[in-house]
Amino acid sequence: MRIYHTKKPGIPDKIVAKWQRIVDQMARVIGVPAGLIMKVDPSQIEVFLSSVTEDNPYEKGERADLNTGLYCETVMKQRRQLLVTDALKDTEWDHNPDIELGMIYYLGFPLEWPDGEIFGTICVLDVKDNPKATSYAELIFEFKEAVETDLCVVLQLAEREQLIERLQDQSEHLQQMVTERTAELQQANEDLKIAYEELKRSETKFRTLFDSASDGIGIYDMNGQFIEVNQTACELLGYNRAEILQMSPMEVDIPEYATKIPALIQEVSQNGHKISETIVSCKDGSTFPAELNSCLIDYEGIPAILSSLRDITRRKDAEVALQESEEKFRSMFQHSAAGMAVFSSDGNILQVNSALWQFLGYSEDELLQLNAFDPIHPDDREDVRSFFEELVLGKRQFFHFEKRFVRKDGSIVWGHASAVLLHSSRNNSFCVMALVQDITERKKAEVDLKESEKKYSTIVEKGNDGIVIVQDGLIKYANSKAAEITGRTKEEIIGKSSLEFVAEESWEWILERENERLKYGRRFPDKFELYGLCKDGSKVPIESSSSHIEYEGRPAIMSIARDMTERKINEKILIEKTKAEASNRAKSEFIATMSHEMRTPLTVIIGYADLLEMQNFGTLNKEQERYVEHILESGKHLLSLINDTLDLSKVEASKMELYIEDVSVTDVIDDVRTTLMPLTSSKNIDLLANINPDIVTIKADKMKFKQILYNFVSNALKFTPEKGTITIETRPMNDMVQIDVIDTGIGISEENMKKLFQPFQQLNNHETREQMGTGLGLTLVKKFVELHGGEVWVESEIGKGSTFGFSIPIDLESKPS
Repeated sequence: MRIYHTKKPGIPDKIVAKWQRIVDQMARVIGVPAGLIMKVDPSQIEVFLSSVTEDNPYEKGERADLNTGLYCETVMKQRRQLLVTDALKDTEWDHNPDIELGMIYYLGFPLEWPDGEIFGTICVLDVKDNPKATSYAELIFEFKEAVETDLCVVLQLAEREQLIERLQDQSEHLQQMVTERTAELQQANEDLKIAYEELKRSETKFRTLFDSASDGIGIYDMNGQFIEVNQTACELLGYNRAEILQMSPMEVDIPEYATKIPALIQEVSQNGHKISETIVSCKDGSTFPAELNSCLIDYEGIPAILSSLRDITRRKDAEVALQESEEKFRSMFQHSAAGMAVFSSDGNILQVNSALWQFLGYSEDELLQLNAFDPIHPDDREDVRSFFEELVLGKRQFFHFEKRFVRKDGSIVWGHASAVLLHSSRNNSFCVMALVQDITERKKAEVDLKESEKKYSTIVEKGNDGIVIVQDGLIKYANSKAAEITGRTKEEIIGKSSLEFVAEESWEWILERENERLKYGRRFPDKFELYGLCKDGSKVPIESSSSHIEYEGRPAIMSIARDMTERKINEKILIEKTKAEASNRAKSEFIATMSHEMRTPLTVIIGYADLLEMQNFGTLNKEQERYVEHILESGKHLLSLINDTLDLSKVEASKMELYIEDVSVTDVIDDVRTTLMPLTSSKNIDLLANINPDIVTIKADKMKFKQILYNFVSNALKFTPEKGTITIETRPMNDMVQIDVIDTGIGISEENMKKLFQPFQQLNNHETREQMGTGLGLTLVKKFVELHGGEVWVESEIGKGSTFGFSIPIDLESKPS
């Protein structure tokens, strides 16, 4: 039970009186001797209110210690409804003090403060089994909600009283501030005279800055009459100040732009600001392009528009030069002998030249419909995708690769591609430009060369054992396997002392055997073990054998070495496997714990959002309603993800339990159809059921059985277009029931079918465009079916639809585990 961390306010008398009427009415309507509202303290529980009914043994204010087996204590611990029809038939209640009062029937609900802390319970008790009371469970639940609503009001009233106290404190503070401010204003009045003199000097400075600004500045009223200009504007236009002040902005623009001035004045007056371009006509008849930055100001007490005029002749010239440069690039792009393409940052093909679509065997229009990775050979596609993503993310400036491409006719060609990330300053966007050269003939020549080399490769090079030849203490030859064992290349081994590649603990043994060979002519043992020294400093166990040979006309020793790492590792597999399984269980338990802790505050957030949406405490405007709707949508989506993660973690940690009961297959199917009716209606989809009459009831976990069927049908809804059909079929199969969900949707490719039932895996590309989810639904379905001792399967054909099916035992209790 949650321990109190915050002090809660007392319950006002009016609410207490209201609650008393609730428990009285509840006891009378249901026909029980006792209707109670219980309140919990940290270590005791109190009869907060008791119905005024005959034979009620409970009195208001009575207290009892916790941990004594009370019905209400169980409700508060479990935080859910508790129904006990006859406590005498259940040994769990043998020590319940309520039984000593004769109360063997109990129906109660927990009462919670808005922050989730337990207030107590609301319940009814009887001296006998009372089916009528059980039928009124929904009424008691409505009383529970009414009491919890009052608890929310109590907190709000307490907060309002605290706010009033703060406002009184602030009022006194403001009065003090007024006194202090009055003194400050008196001092300010004295400073005002000094400030006036400073203002006159400031105006002089402003006029200097105004006239010396690099941009021309003009101020005109809302009728379009100039009332002030700076010296720069006069110089740009060729007029003196007096001449311009007799003009309007329309007289300094060429006629095409002059007609737009009234609209500009209106837009600036409404929006406060506008940047535009115009062509200015000077006094001498010349013109130049200009940027006009206009804003609404208050000028000497009247609204006016201040416009800064900037000559953008150079910028326009640069734009023309850029356009010419782009035309040159476009010509080079189209006529390049190498294939060239431009891609968006998400891989869409934006532009290709003729060399590329001829290289790939497509028409230009066909190629523009493809993704950047579609022509790449499937075995090379992920590598190229990884390079592309690193380029777009700025992790590299360019990349090169030689990969296989698949032409339209299915033939394979090789290309050398170079790609670079380009940035457009015009719209601040990124794109990728790639150049592809056909290297198919070169690759064919390389393959022919490799095949020729393989014909002449020796058995030594093909062997699984490392072979080295030592002469005069130095390695004269080493095969690839010998280099691989020590983590080096052959070039790093040949010419070095053999002892450089042997761990120090094996030196003494080798040197003793070598001395015995030199002194007494003894040979090394046929087989012996030592530790090799890898390039990274690690040691590798080796089984070696040596023999004397003649190499290039001189005596030498040939050693054959076998890496025993795998053999050594296999000896530890059982121990490591046990550790790994323990670690995986710990991980699942940790995820389950964290998901549970996250779910509690999220539920409170959704609850408050629901209260806001109901508008019980005030009307929301449209924007607030939209915000609340977003909170609810995001909260419920996150709660669904947490619940799915929690369920998956419970299954993986072997903590998921089944609650077996008689389940009506027809009722569950009808519930699922009813729940999904809004979705099927919105898409005009027929949701049909073909139920075999031989299967009426099965023994299973009803909630999980319903979740399995709901997930399959809702999944079919996502991928079935409008006016489609979804059919639920049931049939017996020995001692199992088989249920199929058949849709006329878009179907699933063989590649994506491999991803089904994998956690956090969702289908991609055209098959699931705009479909969203947690990626755990089908994974949980498979786990739940397997917990029932069943199995799942799927059959699909692109463009024709899919069939998701599962089978579970008809009688799970009688089926051996």
